[in-house]
Amino acid sequence: MLLYVAGPYSAVTEYEQRENVKEAYTVALALWKHGHYAICPHTNTCGMELRGVNWKQAMKGYKEILSRCDGVVFLPKWRYSKGSKIEHSLAIKLGIKVYYWPDYPLNTKG
Repeated sequence: MLLYVAGPYSAVTEYEQRENVKEAYTVALALWKHGHYAICPHTNTCGMELRGVNWKQAMKGYKEILSRCDGVVFLPKWRYSKGSKIEHSLAIKLGIKVYYWPDYPLNTKG
């Protein structure tokens, strides 16, 4: 199953942002280890905001990527993220399976 990992990326401090990326990476790794294919936006575009890729541009791309996934796994703090709320609404609208970490059953193959 192709799964998209959604949760907060941005944070008040650089340390908190790194922790957000680390959490998303850890969940994506767990999904891979259990036979899924995980898309982890946090690691894909980490730091690109410092090199001219703005939030709006990134969200446009990630909405497109999410639309091609079988499911989306939301991290525990997803409700604190503007982008994750948009991704959640899009997943519901498109009928994409929605899961919430850590309640996602890792042995589910689809």
